[in-house]
Order: sequence, then C-alpha cells, then structure tokens
Amino acid sequence: MTVTTLQKLVEPILNAAKVPGAALTFVSDDGKVQTVCFGIRKIGEESPVTDSTRFAIASVSKAFTAAAVASAIDDGKMTWDDPVRKHLPAFRLLDPAADASVTIRDLLCHRTGLPRHDGLWYRSNLERTEILRRIAFLKPSATFRGAYQYNNLCFAVAGEAVAAAVGKSYEDYLREKLLLPLGMDVTFSGQNLSPADAAPHRTIKDEMKPIEPLDFFNVGPAGAMNVNPADMGKWIRHQLSPTDALAETHRPQMVVPLDDQTRRLYPDRIQQSYALGWSLYDWQGQPVLSHGGSIDGFRSHLVLLPRQKIGFSILINLGKDGVVEQVRNTLLDRLLNGPRRSWLRLYREEAKREKANKKPAEKLPKIKPSLALSEYAGTYSEPGYGDVEIGFADEKLVLSWLGNAAPLKHKSRDLFVCDTDNLALQNKEILFQLDGAGKPKTLSFVDQTFVKNKNTGG
Repeated sequence: MTVTTLQKLVEPILNAAKVPGAALTFVSDDGKVQTVCFGIRKIGEESPVTDSTRFAIASVSKAFTAAAVASAIDDGKMTWDDPVRKHLPAFRLLDPAADASVTIRDLLCHRTGLPRHDGLWYRSNLERTEILRRIAFLKPSATFRGAYQYNNLCFAVAGEAVAAAVGKSYEDYLREKLLLPLGMDVTFSGQNLSPADAAPHRTIKDEMKPIEPLDFFNVGPAGAMNVNPADMGKWIRHQLSPTDALAETHRPQMVVPLDDQTRRLYPDRIQQSYALGWSLYDWQGQPVLSHGGSIDGFRSHLVLLPRQKIGFSILINLGKDGVVEQVRNTLLDRLLNGPRRSWLRLYREEAKREKANKKPAEKLPKIKPSLALSEYAGTYSEPGYGDVEIGFADEKLVLSWLGNAAPLKHKSRDLFVCDTDNLALQNKEILFQLDGAGKPKTLSFVDQTFVKNKNTGG
C-alpha cells in the first residue's frame, strides 16, 4: 500500500476528530517499513510530528512484557506455566484457589479472577512494590480461570517476575534483550516523555489543550512504553517472524465474550479471544492480532495479519475514543479486500445510539446530611485500598487518598461527590453508612467498603 493511499484513507478520520498529531507505521509482506506522519506534536508550538517523535503507547506495551517473558524462556530462566511464587515468593492472592495455582500464563491472559482495580495505580502515590504487596488483599469478582477480566496489575507482576528470574530490573532486561538488538535504541519504558516528543491532549470545557504526561511507572510493564513510528516498524517486523516462545504469545488462551456493541459493529465476527498480551479475532475469515492502548491524552493501536505477514500501528496524541479503531478497521477492510465501509459514519451512528439509550441521571431528593459535617470526619480503611482520610475545615469535607485530595459536595443525605478536576477523583461518589447509634461506620468509595477507625474524626 503506497504512502499516498495510506494518507487518503487515514487523514479524513484524523481530521474529523481534530487530532493534533498522529503517526501511522505500515510494514508490508516484504518487510518494507513506511511511516506517514500527520499534524503537530503540541498545540501552541506547531512542531510537526516526524518518524522520530515518540508517543506513549499505553497498553500496546503489554506485548513487550509478554515478549520479555518469551525471551526469559529462551534463556532458560522461566516457563509460561511456572507458579508465580517460584519467582516472587511473597506474592499472594485472596482467593485460595488462585493463590495456590496462579502461573505466569494466568497473569498474561487476564484469568486470575481479579477485576481491574485500577484505582491502586492510576495517579496514585503507590510504588510498584507496594502495589504488588496490596494485591494480596484485593477482592476477586470471578472464579480463578473462570472468566476473562482485564487487569493491568497482573502485567506489573509478570514484569517483576521476569526481573526476579533474570536478576536485573524489568526495564534493563527489556532494553538489553529486545530493544537494543532490534535497533529500538530510542524506545524506553519509563516515567516521562521529553519536550521533543508528542504531548498528550484532551478536551477540557470544549477546548483542546495539552496536558502533562501521566507517570505510571508504578505499573510500567502494563503500559509505560514510549515508542516512535520508526521503531514501531522494527517491533512489527519482529512480531511477524516470531521464535517458538514468542509465537506462543499469539495463541488464544481465554475466550472474550462478544458484547452488544461488538455484535452491532462487527456482525460477521465469529470469535474473539485473548492470547498473551494480544487480542485475537477474525476479519473476513482471516486471523487478526491486535492491541489498543489508552491513557490520558494518548491513544494507540497495533495490528498484525500473521498469514499475510503485514502489520501496522497508529499513534495519536489525543485522548479520544474510537479514532484509532476507525483507522484500524478502514485499513483492515482494504487489506483483506472486504466491503469498504465508512467506519467514521458507523462510529458516529453508534455514538448517537449510545447517547439516545443513555438513562438520565437519577434525580435524588434534596435531603440534608444525617449529621453535622464534622461528624463524618475520620480515617476509613480497607486492606487493599488503604486509608481514606475525611477531613473537615472551613465548613467543608475534604477527601484524601493515595496522594490525591478533593473537596466533597453534598448530594443527598449521606451521599457526597468529589468536586474536582483531578482525574483520579473527578465525580467519584462517597456514601457514608451509619451504625445503630447514628455514627459513621463505613463509607463506600471506588466500589470498595472502608471501615471507620475508632477514635478518629468527629
């Protein structure tokens, strides 16, 4: 596919979404790499995106972690079905069955029984070692190996298991064994992009603005890779010619049920599953491996067509859902000679449908708080999620948790909401429960129940 064709297919989608900057990398079946760059790195600076501009790729990073495990397997340091505790003796899970049997493979295909529990890492002040310790207290929501449930924390565990097996940090091993041998010398798993890289953007009060890159090194193996379009070409070529261990990362492990939206958008889809750091599904009767990435101000997607030996990626510096998927689908239709559908139109129709079917927010009665505000103050604890501090000052309640704070706005009776632009807490609700004596006993927050410590607060 020529650069001109790629540009004509992708540009209308990017323009419709008003994406500041983007980069498409395309690898053809002869191994040739083509990059097409669009727009600017940062609004207000007008510097163009080039094939050396790095983007945060978020969960597209998961394939790097699976590949690091494959490399450690090639080195004889571990196997897919090693118990996690072989490498991390202190690792624990709350469910006894999972705790006794969890393997590296289980971590990489999202079947531990744990739901996302993203609140522990997203914009929190917890370091990776502390997050791993707290996983022992997190409540499962499915039986062990009973359901696919996406979980970033488990990829962080897998990365630390690699580190323990090889005797150096995950980041150092990844760089030495994979990135440098592939010539990906400017790609890194780390904390922050530089000013010369793409800046993340989001729409704030109808105005698109650059924002600070998110530091989520605390779960780095789940999504902290920063890659430029040129290096993405090297990574795609590596994935299209896998070794035996790497090929295992492309094989299905867990069925992913087709939800209603997927059935509407992809009525011909027969199956979808999760491999090890990759999603696998059919398109026009052909297998497709792909993975998306989503983090504040960035979206990404990487696609492999293993039978055709073709791959491509799309990176954008705007936190808007649906854009990279439209690019992916448009290119897949063209590459596999299927119906040439207008994915821009189909996604707009889906957005209208969701908006029309969205239930209006429940109107709560204006009931005064059960108690004086000062009486809600105190420390409330949950084994995995730690302490929530409810402070009282200047006639207002303030919630503090994992390094973030927000004033509370009263909604109804004992229900409050975080009144802040802080994305870690924005619009999060807090419901206090009282004991028989009418005193605060617990609070519900981020789907967890925190118990009030005795002799704290009002």
